[in-house]
Amino acid sequence: MKRLQTPKACAALVLIAWLASVVSLWGFGPAAERAIAKDEPRDCSVQDLKHRSIQMEMASGAQEVVDALEGGDCIRRGKIAEIAYADSFFLVSYSLLILFLFLFVRALAASPRAYLILGIVLALATAAGDLVENIHLVKMIRLAGEAGPPLGRIDALLPGLKTAAFVKMSAAGLSTLILGLLWPARSRWVWVPRLLGILTAALFAGAMLLDVFDNALDWKLAGDGIGAFALFAFSAVIHAVATLVDRER
Repeated sequence: MKRLQTPKACAALVLIAWLASVVSLWGFGPAAERAIAKDEPRDCSVQDLKHRSIQMEMASGAQEVVDALEGGDCIRRGKIAEIAYADSFFLVSYSLLILFLFLFVRALAASPRAYLILGIVLALATAAGDLVENIHLVKMIRLAGEAGPPLGRIDALLPGLKTAAFVKMSAAGLSTLILGLLWPARSRWVWVPRLLGILTAALFAGAMLLDVFDNALDWKLAGDGIGAFALFAFSAVIHAVATLVDRER
């Protein structure tokens, strides 16, 4: 356990989790491609699947869910493969990345143990929210594929989906905000993770706020939040690599 308190060991864990996240994110394409090619019709591509999950997560009604899956059975097969297989690995890897980033910052700044406990709670909340969200999404996609989609049954799943999505975004946004504010001021580039942490939290908060008012831009803002989270993680990985090659640590 003492080894996990050293900056180099924690930096190595951050790098491993980040690489696992990148590999699992890359796996979305092959998983969807196999599902698309498995059956007929094959009238869509992996590119056609972009943003559809976020649109469903932020949908205000069953018809919006059905509209987000416009494109037929090919789209539904691809999305189920992405969510049920590739995203199952991705949610584990990026949740571990959040936890390891808390370990890393704690080792660099000698932060209190309470911050580590908070990191564990937020990482678990992110993973749990994403898992429940995926279960609801798969159910809704299958319902949307039935003849004369049962809008009432899809509507019944929306509150659970929305709650899970909000838990995930809240936990991920709060994690980046806390990590950014705690980031050790030992580098002139410390403003990068701090700014990106604040930006990520603001974008996720804005998306959830817009959703309350049924604004059509909510899913786009949520997508921007995911992009900001990825940039924050990349900036943290650069710091981790610098720590690993630093002979003085």
